[in-house]
Amino acid sequence: MAALFGLLKYTAWTYLPGLATQQLLSVVHQAYPRVFGRPPPQRGTSDYARDYRLTYLFVVVSYLLYTFYDAAATVEPNYYQILGVEPTADENTLKAAFRQFARRYHPDRVGQQGETLFIQVRDAYEALKSPVKRFAYDRFGPDALEWSCSTLREYIRHGLMQASGF
Repeated sequence: MAALFGLLKYTAWTYLPGLATQQLLSVVHQAYPRVFGRPPPQRGTSDYARDYRLTYLFVVVSYLLYTFYDAAATVEPNYYQILGVEPTADENTLKAAFRQFARRYHPDRVGQQGETLFIQVRDAYEALKSPVKRFAYDRFGPDALEWSCSTLREYIRHGLMQASGF
């Protein structure tokens, strides 16, 4: 189903920018006499082609900016952000950040509503306190924590295999 949706998005992008450009251009051309004090350019003229290109550019750039905003708004925080530490934090800093969080948000203290967040933060701490898992997380992302590897060499091998498509 996801593949079909992806195909539909690409197919729509073949036709929708042109349709949106035509609609927006008709609105712009209706306002032409009031804004510029002259009639809109006729189809087939170089002025019309310029207006079309600029409107098309506006449509595509607007959608691109929307896509960037949407992607940035839906990005999950990484483990460092969850713990509130820098990626260069040492083990003592990680431990202090986790303890401070646990004192404030432990499920025994805040009830069941804080349990999900506490588990998420605990998992982040557990992953980052191990130097080998932390190395793998930093290079290959959160998926690396689900691999059944135990040594640095295994993580690197598995990560390179994943990255190369195997």
